[in-house]
Amino acid sequence: GGNTDVIKSWVNSSKLVSFAMDSNQYDWSDDDILSSQEYDAGNPNHAQTIVGYDDSKSDDGEQGAYKVVNSWGETWGPNGDGSYWMTYDCLATLEYDVVTSYEGTEYNQTNSNSPELLARWHHTSPGPRDASIELGSGEYSSPKDVRVPSYGKDTSNDYPAFMALDVSEFSDEWNGGRGEERFYLDVRSSSGTSSIDTFKMEFYDNGYTAGSPDMTSDNAYDAPGDSPTTLHLRFKGPGGSDGLAYLDQDKYYIEDTLNVTVEDTDLEGQSSVAVNVTSDTEPSGESLSLSVSSFDDVFTGSIDVSATDSDNVLQVSSGDQITLTYQDSDTGDGSSADKTDQAVVDTTAPSITGGPNVNNKLATLIEWQTNEPSTSRVNYGATKPLGKTSSSSELVSSHSLAVEDLTPGRTYYFEMISTDEAGNTIRDNNSGNYYTFTAGGVDNIEAGDVGWHPDQVRYGSRPWDVRDRKAKSGSYSWNLGNGTYDNALSENLTSPVIDASNWNEKNLTWYHNYSMESGWDGSVVEVNDGSGWTRVTPEGGYDAPLDGSSSYDPDSPLANQDAFTGSSSGWEMETVDLNSFLPTPNLQVRFWFASDAYVGQRGWNIDNVKISGVNMAPSSPTNPSPNNGAIDVSATEVDLSVDVRDPDGDPLDVSFYDSSNTLIGEETGVPSGSTASVTWSGLEEGTEYSWYAEASDGVTSSQSNIWSFTTPQNVQLSSGGESEGWNLISFGLQPQDNSISSLLDNQTDGIVGNYDKAMYFDSGDESWKTYIPDRADHYNDLENWDRSMGIWVHMTENDNLTVKGNIPSPTDITLEPGWNLVGYPSKTSAAADSVLPSQVTEIGTLDPTSPYNINYTTDLSSVTLSPNKGYWVYNSGSTSVTWTVSYS
Repeated sequence: GGNTDVIKSWVNSSKLVSFAMDSNQYDWSDDDILSSQEYDAGNPNHAQTIVGYDDSKSDDGEQGAYKVVNSWGETWGPNGDGSYWMTYDCLATLEYDVVTSYEGTEYNQTNSNSPELLARWHHTSPGPRDASIELGSGEYSSPKDVRVPSYGKDTSNDYPAFMALDVSEFSDEWNGGRGEERFYLDVRSSSGTSSIDTFKMEFYDNGYTAGSPDMTSDNAYDAPGDSPTTLHLRFKGPGGSDGLAYLDQDKYYIEDTLNVTVEDTDLEGQSSVAVNVTSDTEPSGESLSLSVSSFDDVFTGSIDVSATDSDNVLQVSSGDQITLTYQDSDTGDGSSADKTDQAVVDTTAPSITGGPNVNNKLATLIEWQTNEPSTSRVNYGATKPLGKTSSSSELVSSHSLAVEDLTPGRTYYFEMISTDEAGNTIRDNNSGNYYTFTAGGVDNIEAGDVGWHPDQVRYGSRPWDVRDRKAKSGSYSWNLGNGTYDNALSENLTSPVIDASNWNEKNLTWYHNYSMESGWDGSVVEVNDGSGWTRVTPEGGYDAPLDGSSSYDPDSPLANQDAFTGSSSGWEMETVDLNSFLPTPNLQVRFWFASDAYVGQRGWNIDNVKISGVNMAPSSPTNPSPNNGAIDVSATEVDLSVDVRDPDGDPLDVSFYDSSNTLIGEETGVPSGSTASVTWSGLEEGTEYSWYAEASDGVTSSQSNIWSFTTPQNVQLSSGGESEGWNLISFGLQPQDNSISSLLDNQTDGIVGNYDKAMYFDSGDESWKTYIPDRADHYNDLENWDRSMGIWVHMTENDNLTVKGNIPSPTDITLEPGWNLVGYPSKTSAAADSVLPSQVTEIGTLDPTSPYNINYTTDLSSVTLSPNKGYWVYNSGSTSVTWTVSYS
């Protein structure tokens, strides 16, 4: 940074100059120049670019300054144009700076790879920097070449307004483009939308020179576009007159826009061309006029599609076929023909038609089927939320994914996700409970290649594969050789990654059957615990060292080393002690075969690979009490219980946790196949609680689903006293039955026999409604009681009303002009003036010392609204007003 003359020379040569600084430490001190005295240095965290300099600039006695910009937008900085000035001395005093010049995309001074062809695009409204960006030559559906930029995806920051990429790989297509070649920019899969108004190509015959392209394309003919979008370039040139008509997508949603393009050199000089677009729902279709683009033989336009029939809109239904038709009057030989393109209306997510099927090996194979081609993804983990993923972007109907990095014997949760070509997605997580599997400890190879990795280290045409020619059990085994293996071969067969974090005292066993050139060709076994591969010796040792005395045969990489060699006596079992590698989260095993330069034989078969001594994880706890979503529980204390089982019959320690993973209680030594229980005390009324259980056998554990219940509200009512037994009450939960008889006359939770009358004032028709127990129904006009209502209840004996229900969404209470008798459906007390609408100017509360047991006041700030209470409120306005009350 101290070599000012060098930096100036770079700027004079139209080179951009970058350096790093701590962008959080700037201090402009009332001007736009940053001096060394003003800069409070910290750790570098942001790149800056020098774009000019001015020797006349000065600040704090420091003469001369660089003009600096960064990527924070045009309105950033003291000048409001994205720039500021930094003195020469300030840059020179940065102890950690690295100053580099660059041209094109090369961050060096040699510019040895200066680009010939640049793609550049401009955002008018940049979106989050996490999109998938692809540039290609040819058609998007079948590109000739593809370039994907490398950049850090970051949803917390937006893209810069201007972006460019070296696409010199496309130079042959550019130079050969004569009305045939196309290029595209595809931006999609972002968490937000980017608006792109410009997409162009710049060609530099002798390599990039700032601001001096030899040729620049016109803007993309379908720009501007909002992501997800694909923008296209086309180069006009001589060619045949055969026309082309196409839609921009193969599939559309039911409310969408069709972008239509026609290309025909016969139309040069015209300003428009007509096409017809039809659907199964609107077979007569819509006529659409396309306007000439920047290419005088390319015409573009668009038309909306919708389920609603309206003018200049193509009416469609889900599943419709859309057909574009352009009548080409001269296809090049004087004849005419219709040029068409078709697409479908797809609004339906894939459906999972089969599965999941689980095949547990050292890795686990998860299979399912969908009714249409779609991608494959499995999210899985030993705990929830899930933390691991296996995926494939290939569009298939039969899905098969191997998931590894498993602990044999442990239970895992998983879900399946498939997305079709139109972007419709199906997620199957077993209604939020997830599917489960228990990772196996043995692989009998019957499911094929489940997580194994055959690697060809050297040349050869007969690598590892799964075959049904020879097997210890079942029909299949791993096979190397396929009759006769190649000479000078070196092949590895590597197992899935095994999570052995909590393991000790384990052995690896397998069966093999082999025939190799004795003393010259052979095989070994190696183990990796994450720190590298280590040769291991099975119990009983290897057969013999391989010969390395010949000047030719040492070509084998295992020459002079102990190995299996010669022929086995049929199927033989081998055992390797793994204890020296345990515990480790990254255990792998590989079988390595190598041959010399001469004489091949049958090869090597491997079957029934097993980790012995595997402890099977407990089953996930089931059969919760209370049931999930229960409301019939005690208000302050609830007994929790689950059924537990262990495949090995081990006694289990069962722990119960709340939704924040806080321990509620535990029961130890619970026999497999029995019930574990604890009591959850200190609960609050009218509250939803979530909980789960975890069963452990001392080695591994399994977690249940998360369940919930809601405690009831208890409303205390008194008889006698100054109020003479009158109580003004409400509640906040959402009962399953709002009939007043169900709430008050319930033998268990109600107040049956201890009251004689309930009353409610209906402000809608300004009338009193009553309910008297044991009176004929047609005389009782107070039939229902919901949480928006406050009611009077006259008690003959003290009692407690229990209201059971679910947590409600916010309650809308209509306040008519005048007096309203309302409830307060919240579990949180609040000052009346802070929650009531401004139109409420007076409130009445229960007060036995006042006339009619009500104390009226206009000082709303003096009244605290409390759960389970009812209130009189006065709406002084001339129209009704809505009061929304949140339960929490």
